[in-house]
Amino acid sequence: MEGIRMTATALCITAVVTAVLFMLLPSEKYRGVMKFAVSLFLLCGLIAPFTKGNFSFTLELPQADVPDRAEETVQATQSYLEGVVEERLNLSLQEVLEAKGRKDVKIRTDIHMEADGSIIIDRIIVTGCAAEDRSAVQNYIEEETGVSPNFQAGA
Repeated sequence: MEGIRMTATALCITAVVTAVLFMLLPSEKYRGVMKFAVSLFLLCGLIAPFTKGNFSFTLELPQADVPDRAEETVQATQSYLEGVVEERLNLSLQEVLEAKGRKDVKIRTDIHMEADGSIIIDRIIVTGCAAEDRSAVQNYIEEETGVSPNFQAGA
């Protein structure tokens, strides 16, 4: 019974697709090729149930591993967001210090995000700061971020 149902379904689908394709043909010279292709498809559809071959009109798509990809996407997004926040924090602190006359100061921050979405500044590293400017830079950074910076020599 299933073979008859498959054959009937194939015939109906073939009839509809054939009618649409014949209407869309650009010229009469392609009609012969179209008739051959449709006839071959119809013949295969009619013979398939009786030959017990491995003919199938079903399309099985592979199952995607959705939870793993969702977790990977969340981790990639969180990592990207952390990088953007670190970069923006570095630039904003450097811009204010440059406006205050400390142009050679470079700032690097390390942050992490908590499960609730809050952003925690782990450390702030300041390089290229003159010894006489350290207390002013430290006071400003502590005032703005609440974190005491570490000073390193060099650029």
